[in-house]
Amino acid sequence: MKKIFITVLLFTAACTVFASPAVDHKIGDFFTALKTGSYSTGLEKLLTGTALEEKVLSVTQTKNNWINQFKQIKSLYGDYLSYEKVFTKKLGDLEVSYYYIYCETYVIQFIVTEYDRDEKTDIINFLFDDKVLDTLDTYGKLTR
Repeated sequence: MKKIFITVLLFTAACTVFASPAVDHKIGDFFTALKTGSYSTGLEKLLTGTALEEKVLSVTQTKNNWINQFKQIKSLYGDYLSYEKVFTKKLGDLEVSYYYIYCETYVIQFIVTEYDRDEKTDIINFLFDDKVLDTLDTYGKLTR
């Protein structure tokens, strides 16, 4: 039983490593652009030089769909106020970082998937999710 507990602790520690500083910087620039309503600039700062650049930035309809999603989130939940990285899970060369983006009336989860390859960390997927309670149920800690 003791070995299982230690194994679980080691696995949990391995799953909560932090993302690369370059990606953290991109997320910061992205959020700053969101706060000012510069959604196109935010997407460019986040995705330039990544595997998604050609798939999102170069396809007008896809880029506009994301911009409309940012606008819709603001219209539903108010201004973008702040953000924080909640946790990161890593398995092999894949890493998924969960951020909370705090709006005036609600918290949105922003999930970024990275692929570490050849000394370069690349964003290969990102999405917004308003199911924050699911994350709290799974990863939150009980307090009294």
